[in-house]
Amino acid sequence: MMLLKRMLDAPIYMTAPGVVFLLVDLGLVLLGLLRPSFSIIRTTYNFNTIVAPGMFLAAALLGGVVWYKRRNGSSLLWASTTCFCVGIALVCVRIYATHIEPHRLVLREVSFKSSKVVQPLRILHISDIQSDQIGPYEQE
Repeated sequence: MMLLKRMLDAPIYMTAPGVVFLLVDLGLVLLGLLRPSFSIIRTTYNFNTIVAPGMFLAAALLGGVVWYKRRNGSSLLWASTTCFCVGIALVCVRIYATHIEPHRLVLREVSFKSSKVVQPLRILHISDIQSDQIGPYEQE
């Protein structure tokens, strides 16, 4: 209840990024469910990790400046801090998902013996493919 009260006490420009974020995401998710494609997934990913962090960080900066000028309003400071944390978290998701996780490809070789298998058998298992294109790293 306290969280809702603080959100409602914050100025509209502090809650607008969250509302826009939720509405655009809802639209993209519904569109993706109705017509799944990598381009919709890529658009959603770019919105969530480029556009949305920019909105949240801009709101945090604006709220921080207004709070600094007035030196009052704990709701404004709380909303600015929340926007800043959400924006930074989304930037971190972008960095991890774009630059770290894709380079963590794992090749594992497992050997086991069974009396039921009389000749060598190779099994290839590929999973978690989420790329919209195959680049040089994936081809390797």
